[in-house]
Parts: sequence; C-alpha cells; structure tokens
Amino acid sequence: MSVALIKSGVKFKGRLLPIKEGKWKGRSIETGAKNLADILSQATVFGKPAVWRDPTKFQTELGNKKGVVFFWKIDGYNGGSGSHIDLIEPTSAGAVCHSHCYFTCKQIWFWELR
Repeated sequence: MSVALIKSGVKFKGRLLPIKEGKWKGRSIETGAKNLADILSQATVFGKPAVWRDPTKFQTELGNKKGVVFFWKIDGYNGGSGSHIDLIEPTSAGAVCHSHCYFTCKQIWFWELR
C-alpha cells in the first residue's frame, strides 16, 4: 500500500524500509498497517478517518464510496491483534477490497478517495 500511495503522489514519511533505486529512491515505506493508518490520519496526509466501531454497519453505510480502508484487530488474525489496510470500492454485490476485506474486526477506518 505504501508504494501505491507514493506512486499516487501522496507524501508521507515511512519509518521502515527505504527505497534504494528508481524514481522514488530515498523515500521510505511503512509495512505495518496500523502504523500506516496512523500516518494517513495526520492532517498533512489524508486527515481524520471515518471510524466504524460496529463493523457490521460498514458495508451498508459506505454506500457508493471508494477509498482506503483499515481493518483493525481482526478476529482470528494474529490472535485478534492483526490489521490490514487496502483499497475498497463499491460493486453491485457490495464493497470489494483489492486484496482482502476483513469485516470481522473491532474497528474499520475509512478515507474516501474522489
């Protein structure tokens, strides 16, 4: 996700892995989903996300929006402490993630992309 954001022109400071070659040499990526979500929450990046503390309502309330989604404290993933960040968009059958959606989690954060 960090590389996709960098390629899209989103400016942020990753903390882990520096890009060593190519167009984005010197930029860093963030491999931790929660850390990346915290970075995206900064006012200079995407700002405060919409947060669902009842994830069962997310798909219905999302409507026809697309954006970046963060699934936090996923049931059965790393002992319930795992997280995932992805791109999500609406379809006729409901929301779909580009990698995987984890709707059985404690919280969902969402930043709309227009």
